[in-house]
Amino acid sequence: QLRPQMSLFGFGKASQPPGLQDLIAMGFPETSCRDALSRTDNNLERAVALLLNPPPAATPTVVDMTRPSPSATSSHAPSSNSEDEDLKLAIALSKQEASSSKPTSVKSAAVRKSGTAALQRFSGQATTTNSSKTKSAPVASHPSVKVPSALSSKPFLEQITRSCNRLSPSSLAVDTLLKTLTTIRANPTSQKYRRIDMSSPGFKRALSNVPGCVDLLTLGIGFQKSSQPNIYTLQYVDAARLYAAIEFLTSIKSENYDYNLSRMKRLHDAAINKIIETEDMTELNARAEITRKTPNEPDGYGCSIVTLIYKSSGEKISRKFASDDVLDDVYNWIAGNLGTKCLDKIRRGELIVLSKNQFPKERVG
Repeated sequence: QLRPQMSLFGFGKASQPPGLQDLIAMGFPETSCRDALSRTDNNLERAVALLLNPPPAATPTVVDMTRPSPSATSSHAPSSNSEDEDLKLAIALSKQEASSSKPTSVKSAAVRKSGTAALQRFSGQATTTNSSKTKSAPVASHPSVKVPSALSSKPFLEQITRSCNRLSPSSLAVDTLLKTLTTIRANPTSQKYRRIDMSSPGFKRALSNVPGCVDLLTLGIGFQKSSQPNIYTLQYVDAARLYAAIEFLTSIKSENYDYNLSRMKRLHDAAINKIIETEDMTELNARAEITRKTPNEPDGYGCSIVTLIYKSSGEKISRKFASDDVLDDVYNWIAGNLGTKCLDKIRRGELIVLSKNQFPKERVG
């Protein structure tokens, strides 16, 4: 009697794989449950995962089961041709299972929510940008916040006052603008004084990047930008605006603390520069002579570093002194670098050397 040939699919009544009834109880079709258990070697957890995330449909492997097998008529043992076919089928199914078992990119709820939040933020920014062009009310989450109006919408007297107050820490800018506006008031019809070149060296030195300068000239006085780059012209001289600006700048010069402090620093720096940059040969020879009296700078350890900041802009000189050097050696070093007149001013008390190693700062010598 010939025994039916066995294949990977099997013939006759198949036995029920373990876990089949559990999968059917979960609501999955019996055919899908059998297929899932077959693909996962009857692993219930993997079968559930496979049923929940089925692989993409693949091209089915077509096996011609109607072709008669030589072993069915010749021998009870399967022939080599039948074994090759079964092996090929097993390899095909293994490849299909391997491809289907690759994890699919499933977006979690957190990923979806973060994407939605990013989209909402982007939309909110776009809405805020568009709404800002219409000068709408402040953000709804801060109803009590009031956005201050621009300086250009204020009365001209307030524009001049606020611009002058911002100028006060710069004494050079206050003096330059006061002189400029006084000249315009004295020569209202002269086009020479009603034109400002903001790229000129004089403007850059005195007025460039000074807060309040451009606002005072444009909003307060009425200068307007011309077709030429960096050129501002005054088409109409308003006597009231000129009078108000000159009065405020004059009051700043006489009463404002920030202005007076800035002016003192500026005069100090100018005096120091004049002493240092001298070309008098007598002074230069005196510096060379006093430098020879100064002890050489030590190379080893156990010495002190003296740093002299001699200008408000932070310019300084520095060197080492030995433990047996005295204060006169420091003074000679200062005179050799900055000039003998600086040493004379220090000894007369016109210039004071303060120690920053102590708080509050104490006078040296």
